[in-house]
Amino acid sequence: MKPRRKIGELACPCCGRVQPLTEQANGFAMLVCSWCSVKLQAYGQESDALLRKKAGISTEQEKSAEPAPAGTPAPIRKPNPANPPAGSGFLAELAKALAE
Repeated sequence: MKPRRKIGELACPCCGRVQPLTEQANGFAMLVCSWCSVKLQAYGQESDALLRKKAGISTEQEKSAEPAPAGTPAPIRKPNPANPPAGSGFLAELAKALAE
């Protein structure tokens, strides 16, 4: 399990102390207060956007901070001789013979 990435700071809604706002493995924001043990966790896009907005983080800043992954083209698939196209092969011949 990789450590959570700190994305900002936010005051705890319970005790008011400033705590780190971290990013979960699924990409949503989460705040866990080390003082009073309150856990504030986003479970969807809208709640994540609201938490980040309260912390002063815009989604554009987050996206620009991370470099875009370099895309690699998918390899060209060659036909598999062991997997003939539909309409040919033993079952197709059997179906034709049974239809006659």
